[in-house]
Amino acid sequence: MRDTTPVRIDGFARMPDHFFISYSSVDGLPFSLKLADDLASGPPAFTVWLDKRHLRPSEDWDEQIAEAIRACKALIFVMTSDSIAATSVCKQEWTRALRYKKPIIPLLAARDAEIPFRLEPRQRTNFTSANESALAKLRQHLTWMD
Repeated sequence: MRDTTPVRIDGFARMPDHFFISYSSVDGLPFSLKLADDLASGPPAFTVWLDKRHLRPSEDWDEQIAEAIRACKALIFVMTSDSIAATSVCKQEWTRALRYKKPIIPLLAARDAEIPFRLEPRQRTNFTSANESALAKLRQHLTWMD
């Protein structure tokens, strides 16, 4: 069983070996919450970081998100119509992940979501139809990364 206890390092709570989920709250929140639950429940269980569940009140959210990206094993990018927009906060998150040389795992959660140019060479996992099959494929990839 994985230790999911946050460890305080340099003033930040860091979750060991977590996967950061980047999504748009405009059109990707329900999908991302279910994905986080599915990955955390296993088998195998994975530790995920999702802002709605891990941001601490009264502390700077930008710093918490930047630290969660810096400390993550990989960034899971939930692609929806809003998350791929040039003005989406998701672009800042996956750009930061690239700067930290973190793997980015694109998930197609909306049929009309086109992968951003800088992420084009990456293989996408399609969650628009057979979600159980896509989840199994994602689990297999995350297990391989472990």
